[in-house]
Amino acid sequence: MARRRQRAIDLAVLQAETAQLQVEALRAELSGLHQELARRDVELISALTRVAAVTDRLRLQTEQDRDDHRRLTRAIELLTMFIASPPPELGTGGTAGATPPPRASTATLRGSGRWPPGSPPAASTA
Repeated sequence: MARRRQRAIDLAVLQAETAQLQVEALRAELSGLHQELARRDVELISALTRVAAVTDRLRLQTEQDRDDHRRLTRAIELLTMFIASPPPELGTGGTAGATPPPRASTATLRGSGRWPPGSPPAASTA
């Protein structure tokens, strides 16, 4: 009977030691998995930070593009209205057929030294 009892105790100790080794192995494996997850978390945070920065730049660029598009649309509307409107009447009275204001003669311009922009003095017969 004592022998059986000793054998049961030895078997229980062996099972306890085996369980202890299994627990230690699982603890080491869990620690390794925890470190791997922490490393991946850092990589994910870094990637998400880069994605957020790019997204923010794209949002700003999209806003700028929309503003530019609105300004361009408005400029096209104004140009279309300008092209579609009749030319302004010449003269001060605003009546059709009015004569344009008198122009200075070439001799007057040459004597004053004032030439219209884009009109360099040319040889004239004044």
